Amino acid sequence: MQIWNFLISILGACLADRIGRRSLWMISLVAMICSNIGITITSAVFAKNGSDPAAYMAILFLFFYNTGFNVACNPLAYSYPTEILPYSMRNKGISGHGSYWTSSSRCLAVCKPGGDCEYRLEVLVVFLGYVGVVLSDGLFDVPGDEGVDIGRIGGLV
Repeated sequence: MQIWNFLISILGACLADRIGRRSLWMISLVAMICSNIGITITSAVFAKNGSDPAAYMAILFLFFYNTGFNVACNPLAYSYPTEILPYSMRNKGISGHGSYWTSSSRCLAVCKPGGDCEYRLEVLVVFLGYVGVVLSDGLFDVPGDEGVDIGRIGGLV
């Protein structure tokens, strides 16, 4: 899984300039939402019926989820603050980003939608809402960069 994540992260870094950072980010988030829905459905089918094909599909959806995450969230999450922020603020931007992702992942890891939790559906709705907010933020707040040099994007922020 780690080798797959590494290769997809490299692919995402290479695709950032070809298809645009914003487009790549939106593709990533939509893939994560669809994969999470698939993971939840196949995990529920496996928990109810003990179906081996459902278990294999859940593992496949985990790979799809990691692909969606690593194609944009890994390379772009660190390149945006580094390239956009002035030199004096880059350290603060990257550490703020790291603190945000660490705290949010710890909060979301307390009770996974497919895990042993009394509130599975509620947690899934909260998680999908969270990813939806990130998606809408990307649609409306992340500057588009198709055909624009990253140095000029810094002036847009």
